[in-house]
Amino acid sequence: MRGNRQKNGFSRKNKPRLAFLAASLLFALAACGTTPPALPPVHPAAALPPDMDAYFYLSVAENTELLRGFAEADGNSTMGSRYFLEHSRSIYGAVSKTRGDAGFLIAAAGDYSVGLVEFGIGTDGAWEETSVLLDGGEARYYRNKETGMEIAIPSPQLILMGSGVAERLAWLYAGVSPPLGEDTLGDLESHAAGFYLPRAGKTGLPPFIPAGSPIPLKEATLFADPSGRDGLYAASGRLLFADGKNATGAAIMLRFAFSGLMAQQGYSLAEIRQSLKVAVEARSIVFSGLSFPEEMARMMLFSLMAGDGNS
Repeated sequence: MRGNRQKNGFSRKNKPRLAFLAASLLFALAACGTTPPALPPVHPAAALPPDMDAYFYLSVAENTELLRGFAEADGNSTMGSRYFLEHSRSIYGAVSKTRGDAGFLIAAAGDYSVGLVEFGIGTDGAWEETSVLLDGGEARYYRNKETGMEIAIPSPQLILMGSGVAERLAWLYAGVSPPLGEDTLGDLESHAAGFYLPRAGKTGLPPFIPAGSPIPLKEATLFADPSGRDGLYAASGRLLFADGKNATGAAIMLRFAFSGLMAQQGYSLAEIRQSLKVAVEARSIVFSGLSFPEEMARMMLFSLMAGDGNS
């Protein structure tokens, strides 16, 4: 995934978002006009906006190579991207393709130096400092004058990146709860990577069910964990359809597609039968044991992050 952007499905339009992690996190110590109020104890996912098309969770330790390829999608490695990966524990994100450039936010949890990060941003002429007024004072954030993307470090344990950061800062300081239910959030965090698509009929299930597919997929929850084979992930999840008839029909198609993918990875027919489970439960398909390469994981992540009309 490093090298020719167009070859791997990237375009100049997508570059600002895909290179955001790498380009924005330079080293620093910013000149601070006012001391922001202390952030109350909140879950990092509370920063995510409600009513989005897709939500995701990534354990950095278990997805370092995947995230490195994502952060360095333009072929460049920066001190900022390395610092981010070395100091982050987990990443929560939300995407909405219908909101265009306003539909993307990441909340990264870890151990950061607020001064170092802010200095790098503050000494880069592409960024301008601004703030949001709160009851207890002002909270700083930074906006890229070229792309409109924003970044904030409200505490040494949290970095926000994307759009609508000012609004999300206000909600965080108000102590709101995450937009995802506790059960859904707990399920995502129990795996190396998790995706929740409340509008899967719109976003699709790349590459198996494209966006806008006539298959009435309603909702999807997907999990990925390192496989027993190097370079492979093991996927599981639940897909909700309009009715049982559609779920049964889609199960046949997906079993065939999943089996073909595993065969490409060198699995024998006997191994596929033993590992891959695809079952219909009422209106849902429940599956597990799907092995797929890291390259496909990266492609799926890019597909969600850099969707139609988003940059």
